Amino acid sequence: MAEEIVQERPGDRERSADESLEKNKTMRIAIAEGCFGVGSNTVNDNFLVPFALAIGSTPFQVGLLTALPGIIGPVGQVAGSHAMYSHSRRRIILAGIGGMVVAAAIVLAMAIVATLSTGTWGFITWFMFAFTSIYHFCGGFMGPAWVSNMGDVVPPDARGRYFGKRNLMTTATAMCVALVLSIWVQDFQARGALIIGFVALFLIGFGTRLASWALFWFHYYPPLVITKDDHVTLREFVRDLPRTNFGQFTLLVMLITFGQWIGGSFFGLYMLKPVVEGGLGFDYVTYTLMSVVNWMVASAFFPLAGKIGDKYGHVRLMRIGAIIVPVLPIMWMFTTTPLGVALGPQIFGGIGWTAFNLAASNFIYDNVPAQKRGAYVAYYTIVVGIGQITGGFLGSVLVAAFPPVIFGSGSYLLLFLLSGIARGAFVAIYLPRVKEINQKAKPIFNMKAGGIYKMLHDILLREGKKSGNGNRRHDQKG
Repeated sequence: MAEEIVQERPGDRERSADESLEKNKTMRIAIAEGCFGVGSNTVNDNFLVPFALAIGSTPFQVGLLTALPGIIGPVGQVAGSHAMYSHSRRRIILAGIGGMVVAAAIVLAMAIVATLSTGTWGFITWFMFAFTSIYHFCGGFMGPAWVSNMGDVVPPDARGRYFGKRNLMTTATAMCVALVLSIWVQDFQARGALIIGFVALFLIGFGTRLASWALFWFHYYPPLVITKDDHVTLREFVRDLPRTNFGQFTLLVMLITFGQWIGGSFFGLYMLKPVVEGGLGFDYVTYTLMSVVNWMVASAFFPLAGKIGDKYGHVRLMRIGAIIVPVLPIMWMFTTTPLGVALGPQIFGGIGWTAFNLAASNFIYDNVPAQKRGAYVAYYTIVVGIGQITGGFLGSVLVAAFPPVIFGSGSYLLLFLLSGIARGAFVAIYLPRVKEINQKAKPIFNMKAGGIYKMLHDILLREGKKSGNGNRRHDQKG
């Protein structure tokens, strides 16, 4: 049979070169956009708990406030993934970021109201729930389109290195912004004008989010056609959870997230509360320095983590992080000083969560085709969000049942113990079930010898067993 000859049409090479240039430009702009975006997130995430405490919010309210995004964001992602069937990725992303700009303006307005109000400000906490809902819904709404678009922009064999570099830059930015702003807020507190300091803080958050929105107008959005054949319903996704490789991965992340948020809502509260109320009594600068230590370690580890993922596979990188993650809340039980917190959970957390989160993000790119990526990201996030909201709610109920005003630090330590046990149990059960599909990934080392090494290999490095539809193309790619 004669071999078919496909001739290159005039202009194909030029169009390909132009598209390559557009993608490279977008990759550079995405790093700058990420730095502005993370500046806004640093203000609205890192200083939301201190602001809530400053206006008299209760521990129960703080717990719900930090856990609420776990379900609101995923709901927004489902809405955003459905919008991809009728709207372009560009339109969805710009609309989502625009909504976040509006939400940043709302929290700024709430801070201004707090400066003008007299007496208690506790009622503002409930308005903060509305702000959090708007902000995270819009962030979730644009999420599937952004993940889908960046998956088409960044070459597959460079994703680990690129996103490692991008995360390095955004993390360094967050670190610097948080440190400078914490010193600023501390100065306002010393002058007796703490709420005015938060007004200035949230003004910066609004400005950086506005800059992030402006940069998205210069991104390149490759054409993408999604048909009804690519549609995946939430019911189908949930049905296949126990039967596919991506489903086992989703269950693993959901359950680890559940364990994480049993205590995760209260680490900041534990550091800021006075010792007489069961906390560690850190000031704002010390509180922020703990995050800076974590970010510095993460920044240093990001490039190495990206290279490990590209060379050895993102599942193996995920397993490195999964060894560390269950130990982190236990570390909080044995340290009460800033140095101890910095050298313990903050340093190891920077390594563990960097490895786990970077691997999880790239696992999605590797396992889901572009046409289904938006829907899968949305459903994955809503399942993981259920883990966050239920874990956070359980932690809030426990801290209400065993209030720190009565039980002191024992209330927080109970949450941290349960968080560590839950994480460890779910890692041991589900981690071996997730397998690497990257055929080019090289083994890091062989741990098949007897004794403790075999046990560690079975839990952390053994490839998952194929089950159900594990051999189908849908499982390999979706």
